[in-house]
Amino acid sequence: MTNIKKLFNIFVPLLIFFLASCVGNTEREWSVENASSTTIKVMAVLVFGTDSIYEIIETEETRIITITSEPKANSEPQRAYDVFSEFLVTNANGDTLRKNLLDNDSWDIYIEQTKRQPDHFYMTYTLIVRDEYFEK
Repeated sequence: MTNIKKLFNIFVPLLIFFLASCVGNTEREWSVENASSTTIKVMAVLVFGTDSIYEIIETEETRIITITSEPKANSEPQRAYDVFSEFLVTNANGDTLRKNLLDNDSWDIYIEQTKRQPDHFYMTYTLIVRDEYFEK
C-alpha cells in the first residue's frame, strides 16, 4: 500500500503539471510611441482592476503602458475597450488626441506565434502619437 501511495504522490503532480502546460499562453504588450514634437501625457484606467496609469513620454520615446496575459492560447486580438475603460493623451500645449483610443483601429497590432503545442502567442499593441492627431 505504501508503494502505491508513493507512486500516486509522484504521478499526480506530474500529470497536473503536464496538463497545465498543454493549455498554452497569450501575452499582450500595450505601449505608446511618441512621434510628436512635444512631450505627451497618457492617462488610462484599466478595466480589470482599480489601477490608473499616468505616464509622461518624451519625444521619440516608447513606453509600455500595461501587459495583459491569458492562461490559454488565443490568436484573436484583444479589444482595447476590454483593457481600458478610459484612455486620454494630451500634449505639452494641453491639446487632446482626436483618435478613439478604445478602438483597435487606432493601434498598430503585431501578432506572433512563439511556440506550438501548446500554442503560445505574443502580441504588441502600439499607439503611435503624431502632431497631426491632436485637436487644438
